[in-house]
Amino acid sequence: MEILAQSPALSSVPGYREIVERNEIGLLMGPGDLVARNGDLALTRRGDLMLKNVDHSAYLRLVQQWRLNYPTQKLLFETVFDDAWQAEIEARRAAVIERDMADTLHGRAFNPDTSAWHAANDQAGSNDVAKAIYAGTVTIFLNKSLGSFRSDIDATEAEWATALPVFSGHSLGQVLTATANNVRHNDEWQTATKPNSRQLASMRILAAALNEPLAVDGRNHRFGRDVAPEVLKAISGDDFQRLEKHVFSFTNELLRLREQRRPSL
Repeated sequence: MEILAQSPALSSVPGYREIVERNEIGLLMGPGDLVARNGDLALTRRGDLMLKNVDHSAYLRLVQQWRLNYPTQKLLFETVFDDAWQAEIEARRAAVIERDMADTLHGRAFNPDTSAWHAANDQAGSNDVAKAIYAGTVTIFLNKSLGSFRSDIDATEAEWATALPVFSGHSLGQVLTATANNVRHNDEWQTATKPNSRQLASMRILAAALNEPLAVDGRNHRFGRDVAPEVLKAISGDDFQRLEKHVFSFTNELLRLREQRRPSL
């Protein structure tokens, strides 16, 4: 298999304290002791040993997930926005065109190198598919992790929808859920001339996040494509550290809203 430009290398796993401090996760600044209940060690709903309380344990789990997945997610994310692949492909296309034009200008028989042209186009298509897969993987991971955290701290749908940051009126959680739905179902959406209510709900969020027009009933939509790369660009500006900041700003805010309604679990 031909490899064009060298992809970014895996980074090291960031430390637990590093993640907690740079994202100002106050709940995890202090120690988390084991909890005893009814003469035995308490467990979380997932069967892990509970540390301090439900909220502390939920946030600890989220941070551990983030930091252990950090090298892979960062690599996938940065590869999506690595322009070296596209630049090399375009250079190959240009070389084919220039060679054919040179033959014409010098009176030589016009004999275009179609095999080289098709090879460059095939590689471009392959890279587009790869970037969609990489971006989709990042999106699914984020959506799953944030959804689990929401469930663990018992946050409501209203809290999920209003926690900052927001993008064109929709929370990070909502945008990622809509994008994850696109990753899983965009092949179905391609054939949905008139989207159903569930499809349309996700499409409206994506249309807002991407500043893309959408008919009231969703007719003639363009969301049968893979939008994960575009959404990651829109919410992070192709900066992985900005994406991390948004993730933990959202979870901090989600927990704050939950605590306003209900004291720490």
